[in-house]
Amino acid sequence: MVTAALPRPSDLLRITRAASPQFTQPIWFRVISAAEGETSDGWAWLEGYQMCPDGREAVDRRAIFVRLDGLQEEVKICADYVPSTTQRHLQAPPYSRSPDLARGSSVVAKPQ
Repeated sequence: MVTAALPRPSDLLRITRAASPQFTQPIWFRVISAAEGETSDGWAWLEGYQMCPDGREAVDRRAIFVRLDGLQEEVKICADYVPSTTQRHLQAPPYSRSPDLARGSSVVAKPQ
């Protein structure tokens, strides 16, 4: 029997009743690891984090037993996503180098 592929770490999944009868209310789930191992054909244990309803923050770490062909992967990115403090820190600053810097000046110009 051919089964759906195992989710990869960091995948964001929508877990519904199609994946397991226990999920009468859908949840968002961020995968840490997946193991098909010694389970029924087409089922797997997933370890990860249950996410808040908007899918941005973890609310609980848990292991769930799910049917692989019932998983729904979330592929779109929220349009109103705001990067975390760490990600904002890694982004380029809103300033550009002045041509004077090449001549040894320490002036930094704001973009127009």
